[in-house]
Amino acid sequence: MEDVIREQLQDLLKEHSEERSLVEETQLALFSERPSEFIESARKLGKVLSEHALKEEQVLFPIARKILTRKEADEVLTRIEEADAKFGCSQRALLIELLQELEEKYSRRAA
Repeated sequence: MEDVIREQLQDLLKEHSEERSLVEETQLALFSERPSEFIESARKLGKVLSEHALKEEQVLFPIARKILTRKEADEVLTRIEEADAKFGCSQRALLIELLQELEEKYSRRAA
């Protein structure tokens, strides 16, 4: 059982690395005046992140519930909240707004 959990966690970590590469690819496409490449990359990134989030809910969270004590779970939650506070809700809202504007801009160009 422990090997299965370790393998699942390694898969999730591998996906994080692949996602970072895809973010870089998307950023390069954004600033390269190749709107169709940006759109394709951004859509792929959205799909990958959505699938990964679902996988974390279905795999990571149940594992965490099994192996973490209540105190450890509270500590993880505190760290997540601290990281989230550093990023800030307003920054997230601005980022989402920017992404929507870029999607509109590049969707029109690619069409």
